[in-house]
Amino acid sequence: MYRKTGDRDYLDAARAETDAAGQGWMALASDAAYILTFVENLRMRPLGVSPFHWSLPTVLDRLAEDPRSIDGVEADVTANPPCFTGQLPPPYQWLDTPRSPGPALLSLDVSPPDPTASPWTVTATLGQELAEGSSVNILWKPFAGTTDWRSVPAQRIGSSYQAVIDGGGQGGLFAVEVLSGTGEGWRYPDLFQETPYRSLAP
Repeated sequence: MYRKTGDRDYLDAARAETDAAGQGWMALASDAAYILTFVENLRMRPLGVSPFHWSLPTVLDRLAEDPRSIDGVEADVTANPPCFTGQLPPPYQWLDTPRSPGPALLSLDVSPPDPTASPWTVTATLGQELAEGSSVNILWKPFAGTTDWRSVPAQRIGSSYQAVIDGGGQGGLFAVEVLSGTGEGWRYPDLFQETPYRSLAP
């Protein structure tokens, strides 16, 4: 928001939120002091941290990367101020206002349910009709490895949304992204209720 508008209230909010996250990490490192270092191959080893613990100096040193990145954005905006003439809500009104309830996910199906198949047809059925201008994407990634999530636009088919995924035949993880015409968004399955993806294990 600050990069696009130059509104310093949003810059201050970004710094405050980042500082709170850093303090939270330090508290976690302290609370987990009784845990021995361990090998974490999924996230930490690709980052060059092995073995891992929240309190390792090589990990804590990286907390400074966030404020430095904000400094870089501030320098860019100072050098090239954006042309913004609109009105913004106060930062914490925008940050803390709960989203409206989403359409909910009734089902997310992968066909054929065969991890070696290619392609897969992924079908998402939502609980409510979407507003005009909304869109749906199927998110997926290979079952194993460090590849990031990929997004494939879904087409409306009857009462559902469908996308064909050229998955490579080694299993996959699948989720749904709903973007409303009013600027809100939701991802399903809802992580507060269940595992936030469907899996097709090889």
